[in-house]
Amino acid sequence: MKIIACYSNKGGVGKTATSVNLAQSIAEAGHRVLLCDLDPQGASGFYFRVKPSTKLKDERFFKDVKRFTDAIRGSDYDNLDVLPANMSFRDFDIFLSRMKNSQSRLKKALKAGGTEYDIVVLDCPPNISALSENVFRASDAIVVPVIPTTLSERTFEQLLDFFKENKLAPKKILGFF
Repeated sequence: MKIIACYSNKGGVGKTATSVNLAQSIAEAGHRVLLCDLDPQGASGFYFRVKPSTKLKDERFFKDVKRFTDAIRGSDYDNLDVLPANMSFRDFDIFLSRMKNSQSRLKKALKAGGTEYDIVVLDCPPNISALSENVFRASDAIVVPVIPTTLSERTFEQLLDFFKENKLAPKKILGFF
């Protein structure tokens, strides 16, 4: 299983549109895809008309494989399932701060809960936090939409600096506009 994150610490640059279209295109090519919406706004799930589970809340997202897999919903597209976000996802940083080995929790949850998928696409919220550090460590590639504006370019540079400062692999970052 490969994990592709759509991430930017800037809002409004097209992360959700990229996530949704990337997931659907990969599924259309015949690969089993899980689109995991990590943004509490839940736009990816909304696009695919799937309602979030109210049972997948608090740290159980990271610890309870059965609840994780039970929260996955089918979509109207072959080969594409969605793990829709709910409002409790806004507290992921709090949950992660209470856990041992918190920097690898997302990867462990995805590997355990996503065993039947070829590709997992992550739609990420716009911030640098404990959750985003988990995303950086879990992902094989990080797709970063960069719109041609000063602020968007600035946040892309901040992301590259963060990777260098934290000894993360900047070659994972795939910026585009």
